[in-house]
Amino acid sequence: MLIGQCIYCGVGHEGQLSDEHVVPLALHGNYVLRDASCEACRHNISGFETALLRGGFRAAREAFVYNSRSKSRPQTLPVFDAHGVTDSRMNIPVGDYPVTLIMPTISGPQIDDLPYKQKPGVMPWLYRSHNFDVLSAKHNLTKFASNSLDVRSFFRTLAKVAHGLAVGAFGLNGFVPFLRPVILEPDYPAYSRFIGMIGVQPQPLLEKGFEVEIGVETLGESEYVSARIRFFPELNTPFYRVIAGALPDSSAALAKWKKVLEMPPLDPHEAAPLRIELNATRNK
Repeated sequence: MLIGQCIYCGVGHEGQLSDEHVVPLALHGNYVLRDASCEACRHNISGFETALLRGGFRAAREAFVYNSRSKSRPQTLPVFDAHGVTDSRMNIPVGDYPVTLIMPTISGPQIDDLPYKQKPGVMPWLYRSHNFDVLSAKHNLTKFASNSLDVRSFFRTLAKVAHGLAVGAFGLNGFVPFLRPVILEPDYPAYSRFIGMIGVQPQPLLEKGFEVEIGVETLGESEYVSARIRFFPELNTPFYRVIAGALPDSSAALAKWKKVLEMPPLDPHEAAPLRIELNATRNK
């Protein structure tokens, strides 16, 4: 789909626009908006996508052989705080690596439930695939920490995917976008105003990569342009609801959005990195 201007900052850059994968190629994304990202926004987005894909998502991507732009895949991956020693690293062959995939749980989206009380942080969703005997016997590793999930990058990636889906479905001028600050501002503090988890989760898919939906959804008294997104669906991961915007004539939704813009920053806890301390021995 040809766009012809940056979908993030809205500025036209004739001859300086690049194509945009709505879902990252490293997660098997194949839907491309052509001439849709300027160099500045592309650089910004590449930074947080890389932090996610080569950080918290790296072990799962390698274990399940997801797409990679690199011609050679790594033979080892690091575990952290090995043997309980803070800031230490230990490289483990990919075939033996203890895959830990973390995703944040988050209430919301709270845009249609204002004013609301800030809620404390909750335990993350967790997937583990560890061969305890190999780790302890072969690598003498019994205590370590998982790789860290950059939560800020995770939410910004969700917002970027939802915004791209909305542009593809409704056109750049066919909806009022809500997510540009989440995508473009590195320190945006209040993700739960626009992003939340869906309570009833679907069954796992056989396909690798992602599962997405986009449409108009009613929450409370308002209709929003709403996306549902999950990564690694074959692992029965959580589905996230992301409010991408509203149609131009959705007066109730637009009024809620204006109220959000007037509110002070909240929810700094939502951006804290996630890492799990693990033991590689079985309980007797």
